Amino acid sequence: MTNGHKLNMRKEAKKDMMVKFGKKIVKFRVPILILSILLLIPSALGYLHTRINYDVLTYLPDNIETMKGQDILVNDFGTGAFSMFIVDGMEDKDVSKLKAKIEDVDHVKEVIWYDSIADISMPKSMLPTKVYDAFNSETGTMMAIFFDEGTSSDGTMEAISEIRSLAGEQCFLSGMSAVVTDTKELAEKETPLYVLIAVVLAMIVLGLTMESFFVPILFMLSIGIAIVYNLGSNYFMGEISYITKALVAVLQLGVTTDFSIFLYNCFEKKKELYKSKEEAMSSAIEETFTSVIGSSLTTIAGFLVLCTMSLTLGKDLGIVMAKGVLIGLISTLLLFPALILTFDKYIEKTKHKKVNLVFDKLNHFIVKSYKVIFIIFVLLIIPAYLAYSKIDVYYKMDRTLPETLESISANKELKDKFNIVSPEMIILDSNVKTSDVTNMIKEIKNIPGIDFALSLSEFEKLGLSENVIPDELLKIFKSGKYQMVLVNSIYEVASDEINNQITLVNDIVKKYDKTAIVAGEGPLMKDLIKISDTDFNNVNYSSIICIFIILVICLKAFVLPLLLIISIEAAIFINMSIAYFGGITLPFVAPIVLGTIELGATIDYAILLTTTYREKRKNMDKKNAMEETLNYCGASILISGLCFFAATFGVGIYSKLEMISSLCTLISRGALISMAVVILALPTVLLTFDKLIFRKKGIDNMKNIKNKKIVSAALLSLLISLPLNANALTKDETVYAHLNNNGETKNIIVSEILKNNEGKNEIIDYSSLENIINKNGNETYTLDKNNLTWMSNGNDIYYEGKYQKNLPISMNITYKLNGKKVNAKDILGQSGKVEIAINYKNSSKKAINVNGKSANIYTPFMIMYGAMIDSTYNKNVTINNGKVVSNGNKDVIVGLSIPGLRESLNINEINLDSLVITYDTTKFEVPTMYNIVSNKLISDGNFNLSKISTIYDKVGDLQEGIDKINEGSQELSDGLTLLKNTLNTSLSSLDSSSEALTSSEVSYIKETAINSTLNQMKENIITDENGNVLGSKDENVNTIVTNSVKKATLNYLASINEEESANTYLTIMTKMQNNIDLTDEEKVFAYIHKDTLTILGIVVNASQVSAKDVSTNISTYVAKSVAGSVSESVATTVANKVKNAALESTKKSLNELLSAITKLDDGATLLNNGITKYNNEGISAITSLVNDNVKEYEIRLNELNKLAKEYKTIEDKYLSNNDETKFIMVVDGEKQKDTVKENTTKETKTSLWTKIKNLFKKDN
Repeated sequence: MTNGHKLNMRKEAKKDMMVKFGKKIVKFRVPILILSILLLIPSALGYLHTRINYDVLTYLPDNIETMKGQDILVNDFGTGAFSMFIVDGMEDKDVSKLKAKIEDVDHVKEVIWYDSIADISMPKSMLPTKVYDAFNSETGTMMAIFFDEGTSSDGTMEAISEIRSLAGEQCFLSGMSAVVTDTKELAEKETPLYVLIAVVLAMIVLGLTMESFFVPILFMLSIGIAIVYNLGSNYFMGEISYITKALVAVLQLGVTTDFSIFLYNCFEKKKELYKSKEEAMSSAIEETFTSVIGSSLTTIAGFLVLCTMSLTLGKDLGIVMAKGVLIGLISTLLLFPALILTFDKYIEKTKHKKVNLVFDKLNHFIVKSYKVIFIIFVLLIIPAYLAYSKIDVYYKMDRTLPETLESISANKELKDKFNIVSPEMIILDSNVKTSDVTNMIKEIKNIPGIDFALSLSEFEKLGLSENVIPDELLKIFKSGKYQMVLVNSIYEVASDEINNQITLVNDIVKKYDKTAIVAGEGPLMKDLIKISDTDFNNVNYSSIICIFIILVICLKAFVLPLLLIISIEAAIFINMSIAYFGGITLPFVAPIVLGTIELGATIDYAILLTTTYREKRKNMDKKNAMEETLNYCGASILISGLCFFAATFGVGIYSKLEMISSLCTLISRGALISMAVVILALPTVLLTFDKLIFRKKGIDNMKNIKNKKIVSAALLSLLISLPLNANALTKDETVYAHLNNNGETKNIIVSEILKNNEGKNEIIDYSSLENIINKNGNETYTLDKNNLTWMSNGNDIYYEGKYQKNLPISMNITYKLNGKKVNAKDILGQSGKVEIAINYKNSSKKAINVNGKSANIYTPFMIMYGAMIDSTYNKNVTINNGKVVSNGNKDVIVGLSIPGLRESLNINEINLDSLVITYDTTKFEVPTMYNIVSNKLISDGNFNLSKISTIYDKVGDLQEGIDKINEGSQELSDGLTLLKNTLNTSLSSLDSSSEALTSSEVSYIKETAINSTLNQMKENIITDENGNVLGSKDENVNTIVTNSVKKATLNYLASINEEESANTYLTIMTKMQNNIDLTDEEKVFAYIHKDTLTILGIVVNASQVSAKDVSTNISTYVAKSVAGSVSESVATTVANKVKNAALESTKKSLNELLSAITKLDDGATLLNNGITKYNNEGISAITSLVNDNVKEYEIRLNELNKLAKEYKTIEDKYLSNNDETKFIMVVDGEKQKDTVKENTTKETKTSLWTKIKNLFKKDN
């Protein structure tokens, strides 16, 4: 069977499965509807009990220093959050009473006012100036409220609301907790309206573009139920962010509407081809199933990439949205068809003329002017990208809220009246001396922008020792392990000024206490900025790589996915550039998630257009194919884009939460821009690169790639290299090795990137490099033996140096010309058959014990080899473990090697230690060879070795089963042999008993046998009211009675001669079938025409009547039946010979049975012999293999997996388990030097203008 036949069979099997799936959905649509409604109950309960997090800062990584500081504040100081409470125009005694009430509020730990230090009866003029200024302004006073839970905990937010209810209009409660509380109240108020706005606008679009006004209702019902399921399932996540809650319904609506539109349009077309709507729906599900799933994969992948963010807000949004797309897909395939079929009559009643979205003239213009449009598109990308890279973002949380909110007004009051903008907390070890703390504070106060610094040492300077300081005040500044210093900055949070200031503060405090932590909103924001910048790049690159890989697999091409992604990325650049040119500053989250969402959600438009174009391009030229494509799928792209736009645009306009408003505005605008790019620009891109896309030989047709394992390995290596959440400190190492054309090392440069995710001021690395250079900063280092200490100041470190040791991978390259080993330099420029052999050696190994024997396991380095040669001079290029791809006038050679794998697994059939390249050349040149080496492929593979043990354990079961089959086959063979012998004996006895009958007697007996048979069948015959035969209770004769007898009888009666009486025949047959005695005339007629009656009854004779029944009963029956019309002698003669006739019939049947059993016996013997052989040879071999080798392979694979994960860097030590290294080994290329004749003429200078003109001059 050919591969083509196998492929067609797989396609047919897949299609049959989809058809069955579609029919099941249609069949069980009512239970599906009922179940869908019932599932809304637990989903609603889950939604109501899902906690919402309104504090973005809590999504910072737990392992960074500032987050550890927050934990210390809660766990050790019992101070999770604090707020400043400003009271204007209130007498001190009333302020004191209000303070007492606030102290009684749940989750309020301490309230500090100046009466915490001195009695309010003391004249304020007697208070120390610093104390007075800290708590009073010209118009009012201020107190500090400390809570016992975190900034965004439910308890803190409830306390904030209660304090506000106690305070009057002249009171202001500031701080991050107040901001979070206001965010919660506003989000809870607005979020339900987001969904309403999105639904209404989407229904308007669908109502205008669909043929029925009722269809949009079903769309929204199906998608709405899926949204409720998604929101309810969030309960199992514990909590989600308010951003996720606000966006999930809107985005899910916009993204998954495409699926329903596609299925419904297909259903409408299928209704024209099928008689019933059920069949049409089954066919529509079958046709759209694969397409819808493929389309959803890119969207799901786009959202899941958000999980790679260090800021776990991305993981929160990514998981919920990916889950939403998956649930939306399931709803489209199960629930939506049930709704359509149930309410189809309402769809028909509400049909109307839809808006025409096919623009023939525009499509013709696009195709006709594609070159001009393509140039404009390319020119537009350049400024768009530059603007995209310079977009301004902000990080200050309260900027995302309306200025009218209480917390925003309070923060303004705090800044204006008390000059408190960004309070910070320095956490020190409690053992740090008071004198050191005093000196530290002096240095901190000298930093520009520091308003004050307050600690216990400051109170002691005022003459207040710890013994006289109130406990409530003492607990704030000191716990068992730690002491705290409060610092106030006049700079805005998230500004460059405060970030620089925090760096300086950090430098100072680390001098006095290396474990000190600077905590608070300002430091958290500084970390947020740094992490967000990293996330922005990681997420963009990861989403592009991930979606590219999916497209390569789905489209089975390389160039096409690249063109599609470039087109959508261009749309993203244009979208973001509008914000830049409009002078709009965006919240920091927007650019991070926008690219991923827009790429994942709108790439489907590009896929639809491209796949349609490829299909139509098979049968027509490119321009006609593209015009047909735009006419065919342009409307679908417009509807999808407009729905996505409508679902998000209204929310962007309405929302007062700028975080939500900005995101929805960007997404809605991105939907329109992506839609426009796909319809206007992508066709011109495809037309421009048409020859590259549809060339018969090249990298854009994966069907031409014979060794798909190499491609799969390359794609897998890309997937596993996607960035994961950052650890505290990780090293990313790249080793650049420069080799000569024999593979000998010339020099090695090692590049190290130390990712300082915790913002440490000092990083200690282990390095044996020489001539170390800082490549990206001014940070200095000290080197003590091999301990390299960097003064990092919270920054990442990028350095490089020379490596003088041997690498774990080495190469030996040999050359042959026409079968003779040569030196590469000696054959430069020559022609002939070239062979380049590259032998890799792996020196990174360890010895292990395998079944009592010592064996070597090598670190599984995967080497991706690449080289490019000129196809003008080189033909017939081959490589043993790789692929040769033509690319214009170049041949790209790609190879794969894993040196040491054969010995590691002890499998001689694996030969990946070397590469051999051959080709015919007319001008030999040594190609530049690139070797990329990594251990990531296997180290991240997470091999599941449990199946090997399962095989080992189950071989015994297999042996037992084969033994039973062997026994059974032997018994079958013996039994058949016995049966065959018995039949031979029976036939011999029959031969001696039978006698020949005359033809008239045989015919008469057959006729009588028919009568006897029908008489026995009489009890089982079923008739209708008119006596017509309907069937039989006996299933074996049912078909005979209802079809064959009736048909045969009537056909015969219709064909007899006219002179014969058809009525007489029919009367006789009827009486015989109903066991009614014949008249004398009928008996005579029956005897005379017995042959004819026999013919009429042949079909009846096929019913199952045993020979025994005939021989026992026919004598009496015949005598009775023919009495009075047939002579006694004839009847007696017939009766005496009936038994012999029956025996003759039995003999014939037994002969046929004997023949069949003989064949079966022969087959059983072969089966028995085959199973015996399989048992002796096959199973024994398997058992031996398992016993001898499988356990060994399991041990070796486990050790191989461990060794791959253990190898981190070229040094023995590493910073974290996430450290990784890769080697780039470059082999010098070399060409024959051209011989240049000495020019004796005077050199003439060429002007710049002449050089420019020469660029356009054609060569002679």
